[in-house]
Amino acid sequence: MPFMHHKTTIFLAIALGLGLTGGVAPTLAQSNAGFIIFGKIRDNALDYTLDNGASNQVDRYSLFIKPQKLPINEIFITYPEGFEGQFDPKSMAVEVGGRPVPLESSKWNPGNRTVELVLKEAIPVDRTATVVLSNVRNPFFGGLFQFDARIRSITDLPVLRYVGSWMIGID
Repeated sequence: MPFMHHKTTIFLAIALGLGLTGGVAPTLAQSNAGFIIFGKIRDNALDYTLDNGASNQVDRYSLFIKPQKLPINEIFITYPEGFEGQFDPKSMAVEVGGRPVPLESSKWNPGNRTVELVLKEAIPVDRTATVVLSNVRNPFFGGLFQFDARIRSITDLPVLRYVGSWMIGID
């Protein structure tokens, strides 16, 4: 009988090692800026999560903007020419502390490769903001894409200020 128990233990270890378990644990496909050694955004890397992260799939991006010293009235995101994904302006939101911030408008301009979010009320100083882009069609080919974040505040000069970049990986 001890020999049979030993066979069962070995079989279970092999099955677990090969991932032959009955269930699959849900995981986030991609998250956070990671550890950036080289490149110009090393000090300005922003965190993010993707629900899927696979190429040519519908996804939801949660892009985090660090607390700022000025209230945020507008968020402007640019992405590289090589990113061939698609955004849905009707499925864009901004949250602070898990609560939605009302939007004046949300626009996607594929020609200029920009996403623009104008807020009805400003995000307060020193609060983390989350840009939620739902119903995103990831590009057909995966890769590493640099999305840049800029903000505008009505209490400051009416110019866009660079606040950081997300290095988004698509499998």
